[in-house]
Amino acid sequence: MTSVKTLVDKALLLKKQTDPCDWATKRPKENNFGLKCTSSEWMIPYIGHPFFIWIMGAIFLIPFLFLNTLYLICKRFPPWSWDWRMCAPSDEHMEGFVDDVFKACDKVEEELGPADPEGKTKGKVYPAVSCNGVGHKSTRYFGLYYYLIKHDLIDRNTHCYAYSMASLVISCCYVCVRPSTKEGRLKALRDMILMWMQYGMEFLPNFPLHFSLDAMVGRVFSSMKKSIHKVMAENNLDRNKEKPDHLHIVVTRVFDLEKPGWVVSDWESYEDLVETCKASCSFPWQQEFYPWIKVKGIPCIDGGCSMVEMLPDQGIPEFTPCMHGQVGPLEAASIYGYTDPIRLALLDTFRLGLPMFRAKDYAADIAEGYRMAHRIHKSHIEALAALKPKKQ
Repeated sequence: MTSVKTLVDKALLLKKQTDPCDWATKRPKENNFGLKCTSSEWMIPYIGHPFFIWIMGAIFLIPFLFLNTLYLICKRFPPWSWDWRMCAPSDEHMEGFVDDVFKACDKVEEELGPADPEGKTKGKVYPAVSCNGVGHKSTRYFGLYYYLIKHDLIDRNTHCYAYSMASLVISCCYVCVRPSTKEGRLKALRDMILMWMQYGMEFLPNFPLHFSLDAMVGRVFSSMKKSIHKVMAENNLDRNKEKPDHLHIVVTRVFDLEKPGWVVSDWESYEDLVETCKASCSFPWQQEFYPWIKVKGIPCIDGGCSMVEMLPDQGIPEFTPCMHGQVGPLEAASIYGYTDPIRLALLDTFRLGLPMFRAKDYAADIAEGYRMAHRIHKSHIEALAALKPKKQ
């Protein structure tokens, strides 16, 4: 006769094999597309696990919850109840601002000269492009992608990586690579930069009457969806068939103690992508009155809590070389022309959390992203030249 102890042992073994919440359960192997996602990649390794960071965030960021709640109460009374919002300049003026952005980038090209004067990389594309998350300083990456598109260094087969606020910019830029013609790609990039500038120019003037971060930041996600739909429609791309199959966004799983970093690459639609971006740049209580945002049913927060250097393994040929975009400390504040370190530190902090307001600042910042791409391309000439030409 089977003993009670044997039956209990069998029941525990069965639970261990089937219970998805058991951390000892062997997880399905995930494709990280060259990213290591190890404990050494965590943002604050000396403080602790990302789960600990989430707990601290849920405690110290409770003011976000109060702010969002206060906004809902104030919306019942004038002037907050008025359906009023200051808009960015007219589309005609915005088009002129975007022209200035492209001219600033082209001026950098004239200043530096061609990165590849001998044409060694002609017909070659980068296998991978990755960008670190740096809050609103990620605006600079529009210039990096303008360089790649302008010089035919990126196509649909390029793996694109991002996390945190950079996931929004890179997702917008990734959509710009989908059109079949270079003219279509540049037009799509113009539309995305225009949308991003409108978001920034409307942010601060509207904050007094729309002081909820959920209300203000949430607008950029709806604007992203509209811009993506516009690009797809103008280039005869079927939204039901076209999926961002080479785009990889990192989020942090709150309750996964073993492997918090999650490289999301399996997309159901572009709407699914936008929702994942929302999670990748979200801290507790910042959006939707929740301490997390769910991705495919899993509670997640900012991808920066489990990823620092968004660089795929450069020992794997499939992802080598990779154009790795980074914005270092104080770099974003350099566009204002100051040299005083204290002033630069203050401005850099504001750049991290708030979008820019002036059109000339956007032009200067995106031009610096173009300069960054030029420098990286110049260092990769031989590595790119050794690749097989892209398929026509």
